[in-house]
Amino acid sequence: MTDMDLPKISIITPVFNGESTIEGCIDSVAAQTYQNFEHVIMDGKSTDNTLQILDRYAKKYDHLRIFSQPDRGIYDAMNKGLEKIAGDWVFFLGADDHFFDDRVLENIFASESHREFDVLYGPIFHKRTRRRFFHKFDKHRLSWMNMSHQGLFTHRRVFQKIGNFSLKYKALADYEFNMRWFGDPAFKLKYIEQPVSVYDETGFSVTYFDKSFHRDKLKLISKHLQIDEKHADFPAVASALCRVQIKNGDIIQALKNAMKASRVSGKIYYLRIAFQEIFTSLFSQPAKDGHGVLNYEKSSIQNDR
Repeated sequence: MTDMDLPKISIITPVFNGESTIEGCIDSVAAQTYQNFEHVIMDGKSTDNTLQILDRYAKKYDHLRIFSQPDRGIYDAMNKGLEKIAGDWVFFLGADDHFFDDRVLENIFASESHREFDVLYGPIFHKRTRRRFFHKFDKHRLSWMNMSHQGLFTHRRVFQKIGNFSLKYKALADYEFNMRWFGDPAFKLKYIEQPVSVYDETGFSVTYFDKSFHRDKLKLISKHLQIDEKHADFPAVASALCRVQIKNGDIIQALKNAMKASRVSGKIYYLRIAFQEIFTSLFSQPAKDGHGVLNYEKSSIQNDR
C-alpha cells in the first residue's frame, strides 16, 4: 500500500484553557510516523495562553488546523470538529492526552486489515496510575461500562448514518453514542492489541456526575443493547446503577432502580443492598477519589488483567 492509498485519519482535540497540556498533545500527534493525517483543534475561546501556543504550532505544522469559537461544552466542540474534517477515520484526543507511542497510526492503518471494519478499538493507559485499561466488548460489558473514546477509531460513515453526539449529556454523550452504533448490526468492530493512548483519568468525564445520563441509562441499554426487564442481566445492571446514584446523591432515582431490580428478579436482595448503601453513604466519609462512575466500574467489573 502506497502513501497515496493510506486512509486519512482526522484527529479532533477539543480544548479550553489548556495551556499546561496542549503542547504535549500536539507533539504526540506530530511525531506519528504515519503519513496521512490531520489534527483539528477546536478551541472554545480560551482565556489563557492556549491560543498563543496554538498559533505558534500552526506555523510549524501543515497538518494542524485550528478553529476558535464559543461552544456549549466538550461534545459540542467535538460535533463542530466533525464538520471541519476531511478524513476517512475519526479519533478524539483530549488536550491532556497523548498517543501511546510514535507508531500507533502506522501500526493500525498501514495495512489493509482495517478496511472491512467501521470501528477499531484498543487498550489505553491511565496517565497518573499507569494502569492498563482494556476490554473486548460485548453488549453485556457495554451495559456496565463505557468504551473510552481515547481508544476508539470510528469511520466517518458511522457518524453519517447515526448522527453526532447528543448535547443532552454533559459528560457521557460518548457513552450514549457508543450504545447507538454498538447496537446497530450494520456496523462491524475489531479489537486491536496495539495500545492507543495515554489519558488523564482525572478529567471532566470522570469527575463530573452526569445525572441526566444515569437517569436515562436503563432506557438507553434497553433501546440500543436490548437489555430490558426481560433480560437476565437487567437486575444486576439496575442495582449497580443504583449504587452509582447513591454515591453521587441521586437517592430517589437510586431507590426507583433498586425497586425495579427487586421486582424483576423477585428478590428483595437488591432493595436491601440499596438501603445498606444509603446508610453507609450517610454515616461515612465520601470516597477518597470522589469519582462515582469510576468507583462503580471498579466494584462491578474487573478493569485490569
